[in-house]
Amino acid sequence: NRLLKNDKALTPNRIPYYLTASSKRPGRFMLSYMPGSMPRHEPVAVSHVGFKFRSKVHSNFGSLIRWFKEHWSDAPPTRPSKAASAIGGKSAVTDYTADFSDFTEPK
Repeated sequence: NRLLKNDKALTPNRIPYYLTASSKRPGRFMLSYMPGSMPRHEPVAVSHVGFKFRSKVHSNFGSLIRWFKEHWSDAPPTRPSKAASAIGGKSAVTDYTADFSDFTEPK
C-alpha cells in the first residue's frame, strides 16, 4: 500500500499498479492498484492454461495487463455466500478473500 500511495502522490492522474507474488502459494499473485485514494487488491492465478483474473483466463501476461487497463473499473465478479444460496438470496461477497499474510511488499 505504501508504494501505491507514494506513486499516486507523484502522479495523481495515473493509476499505479503492482503484481506481487505469494511466498506461500505458488502460482498465486495479488494485483494491487490505486485509481483513487484507496488501494484495491485482486488475486491472479497462474496455471498451464494462462493467467486467471476476474474469472477470465488470459493466454499471456501482456494480454492480462492490456485487459486490466481497459477494464479496471468494472466490478469484480461476485458469488453468492453459502447462507444466501441456501435461501435463494444474493450476496456481494467477492470471488476471493484477500489474505495478505503470504504476500510481501516489493523493496
